[in-house]
Amino acid sequence: MAEQEDTRQRLLEAAGPLFAERGFDGVSVRDITEAATFKGARPSPAAVSYHFKGKDELYVEAVRHAAGSCAAAVPMPEWPAGVPARQRLRDFVGAMLARLLRPDVPAWHRLLIMRELTQPRHGACENLVRDFIRPAFEKLLGVLRDLVPAGTPIERLQLIGGSVVGQCLHYHHARHVIPLLVGQREGPAFTVDQLADHITAFSLAAIKGLFGPGAKGEPR
Repeated sequence: MAEQEDTRQRLLEAAGPLFAERGFDGVSVRDITEAATFKGARPSPAAVSYHFKGKDELYVEAVRHAAGSCAAAVPMPEWPAGVPARQRLRDFVGAMLARLLRPDVPAWHRLLIMRELTQPRHGACENLVRDFIRPAFEKLLGVLRDLVPAGTPIERLQLIGGSVVGQCLHYHHARHVIPLLVGQREGPAFTVDQLADHITAFSLAAIKGLFGPGAKGEPR
């Protein structure tokens, strides 16, 4: 049983980076089994079918593995009663940025997730949204509800949430460009804490601008 589980894990760890770099169509089962070779022992193509019922399910599992790794490395925050909404927003933004930017998560995990978001495959994207993205987004909406006037339509709340998430994603997508823009060519241009403070302040100011006196969570 342990040997079977080891083979399954090796196939998963071999397939993930290949899918992240080349996409689903750019990777063959042979590519995967060659990459999974360990101490001269190469899994057979039948092993992919045995453990995953084929390349399609292996891809879905690789995306789930990548997302689960990022989520485990940086869990979304939980708060006791009474924590101000502005602090909860800062905590959420900090956690999301850490998931996107922290260096100790294998690079292929985020690369595969981003590839799936821009080039979705049936099954993988639905699972990714259901198990990882929707729960985090619902948590963000819960925070935002305490920052906007009561009765704000859900569509408007979702748009505001998308704007917060979009700011975080920008610093991942443009991570290679930003150091060149700001004149720093080595290391990150900004720390996660700097970005989290800025995005939180910017978002709170935007909410105040949208709702005026009806906005909540303003600094005293």
